[in-house]
Amino acid sequence: MTLKIVPRLIAPLAFALVGFAATAQDAPSTPGGSDSTQTMDDDDAADDPTKPADVKALPEYDQPPPTFMPTAGAQPTTNQYYASDDDDDRPDSRIGIAAEVGGGVTGFTDDRMRDLANTGGAWTARLTIGTRMHFAAEVAYNGSAQELTTLGLDDSAMLISSGAEALARWNILADTMFQPYAFVGAGWRHYDLTNTSFNTSSVNDSDNVAEIPVGAGLAFRYEGLIADARFDFRPAFDNELVNPVGDTEFQLHNWTTSLRIGWEF
Repeated sequence: MTLKIVPRLIAPLAFALVGFAATAQDAPSTPGGSDSTQTMDDDDAADDPTKPADVKALPEYDQPPPTFMPTAGAQPTTNQYYASDDDDDRPDSRIGIAAEVGGGVTGFTDDRMRDLANTGGAWTARLTIGTRMHFAAEVAYNGSAQELTTLGLDDSAMLISSGAEALARWNILADTMFQPYAFVGAGWRHYDLTNTSFNTSSVNDSDNVAEIPVGAGLAFRYEGLIADARFDFRPAFDNELVNPVGDTEFQLHNWTTSLRIGWEF
């Protein structure tokens, strides 16, 4: 009886042992088994390109500063003192300073003075401040030499003058290769009678006169070099160079046509 019961007990016991063994094999071997399994799954996903990895939030970086764009149609600001903003040909002084020397011919406008003094030579040295502006200033030294032909003087008698003037100049085209301009100013001139061994004429040995030079000219500018042509007319006042004849006085109004060359700084 007992032998018959043993096989019946052994069979359920064996099934129980097999089930327990299977359960023990599937149980986690370390604490936190579920996290370890998840970590292994993530590592497997990283190794396997076919498995999507978890998307993690990227850190926030500082945004670059905004770029300010000019308003459509806006024009660049220009310097009001210059005719253009092209700096390719602008001198170091920015406003333009020119030093020039030159010469030409001069004569008197009064008929009586033309009978006494022939048309002669003239020379000048001039400094202009503001050749690149519409309004400029000039200071200059002027000189002239004219032969005198009148009774009571040597045949070699000469009338020599030297003077100074200051002008206000208007550059019609301020910043161009060809620059027409006009001017007006004030000056002073000293006349000397030279090369005479005797003087019994009506011409005095010297005289000082005031002048108002007016005129116009045209300057040509290229890479700092300046060539300038102008015509001057100078009304003269307070002249006592020639003694009057009766009620008629000799006028020393004069004209000059000159060419000059110089450099712009």
